[in-house]
Amino acid sequence: MNPKSLLIAVSSFFLADLTVLAENVVKNPGFEFGEEGWRLFLPSASIGTQAVEWEVIKKPGESRQGQFLAALTGTEPIRWGIFGNTLGVSEGQKYRISAWVKFNRDAEIQDSGRSPVYLRATMLDDSGQDVYGNAFGHFHIGLSGEVAGNAKVDSLKIAKLPTEWRKIEGVIQILEGASKLHLVLFTNGVTGTVYWDDVSIEQVPDETPLSRILD
Repeated sequence: MNPKSLLIAVSSFFLADLTVLAENVVKNPGFEFGEEGWRLFLPSASIGTQAVEWEVIKKPGESRQGQFLAALTGTEPIRWGIFGNTLGVSEGQKYRISAWVKFNRDAEIQDSGRSPVYLRATMLDDSGQDVYGNAFGHFHIGLSGEVAGNAKVDSLKIAKLPTEWRKIEGVIQILEGASKLHLVLFTNGVTGTVYWDDVSIEQVPDETPLSRILD
């Protein structure tokens, strides 16, 4: 094989490998199959409340892509959201986690001390228990792209809710002892309606920089 052909072959293999790594492993990421693969999340103190509801709605003009999007409406400013499938992972792997979000104009921040919107990636061991490496129980990804642990989650607060589509995105690394990854799309301290679409979890190459972690 001549050098030029070898270069093309190596480049093709490398690109194919990146394509495999970049596969989105979220089931029903754009809600095109309704609520399939998604469930309501409520902290224990709020279980049974009638103050929140969610549905998948068909609004081609409102969705970011496709025909559908998830609409979450709350009449009390509690912490809640929806979650998808739990992913099998290996320690040391890196993942880019993202979702698109926007708020209806009726939405309001009721508690300015809380982070009103974020993604929470929880790392679990084989038994399904949280892995608390580096003082993290969970990785919270805010609109700024920064990541915060439990103690710093409210450092991700923002002054104004976005009413046009905004992407939340962060790159995190799987901790020692973790074998599962669980993602929740959260709002906190907000009333009104929030829309979510195009959720993604993709394994990325080892050389991908991690998001800044607030300490």
